[in-house]
Amino acid sequence: MLIPFQIPLITLLIGALGLTPSRKSNPEVLYWVAIDSANRWIDVEMEIGGGPRSMRLAMAVHPEYSDRFWRYVRNLRVDGGGKPAALTADRENVWRL
Repeated sequence: MLIPFQIPLITLLIGALGLTPSRKSNPEVLYWVAIDSANRWIDVEMEIGGGPRSMRLAMAVHPEYSDRFWRYVRNLRVDGGGKPAALTADRENVWRL
């Protein structure tokens, strides 16, 4: 038998559990590619929504050969909520955002 003050406590606990995420959300990745024939570079902009506060971005490396395309990455920057965010290189082809 429940004591009367336990019922509101149980209700509050169930409500709080309903507000907590039970699984990780899948981030949505959108990207835009701009090619200007007057320049020798390609601009790529990525927007990652619903992702974790910190994440890693990596360029793939082929197991048999590596063209090391990350050597050509320039002007990499991160904005979080309209403000510049921290960006560090973990390895030569992996960056922590």
